[in-house]
Amino acid sequence: MNLLGPMDYKEHRDFIMVAMTGVEFFSEISPEELDRASAFIQLVEFDSGEIVFHKDTEGDAFYLVYTGKVKAVNPGLLWSSTLGEIGPGNFFGEIALILNRPRGATIQCVEPTQCFRIDRAAYASLIENNFKLAVHIKDVALRRYNSGN
Repeated sequence: MNLLGPMDYKEHRDFIMVAMTGVEFFSEISPEELDRASAFIQLVEFDSGEIVFHKDTEGDAFYLVYTGKVKAVNPGLLWSSTLGEIGPGNFFGEIALILNRPRGATIQCVEPTQCFRIDRAAYASLIENNFKLAVHIKDVALRRYNSGN
């Protein structure tokens, strides 16, 4: 994983704000709310085949795919099964974050991928005044959780 963007706080915030422009996920969030959350959001880059996180690890963030594609994998002793693929504009890792549970799958990049990494503080900031976004994320999380159990 490579962190993209400048290390300076203000330059990083500006970089993230520009990168978020045009991403549908962020379209219903006010500029003020995005500005507040942008300090906690990172743009990260993964190589093809790289593991974003492993099943059963702690969930401290969720990811929104900016470019590229990842797959959710259920690792087994003899073989692994692919649960699905996730592309630009879609997110993953939200179940562990919202439900305080270990990761339910391993996420592996199918191709070079860039993701917004949204940690607990950014998530709390984003949903604080945006009920519609909170409901959307929780609906997706519950559907995925129920389909996996």
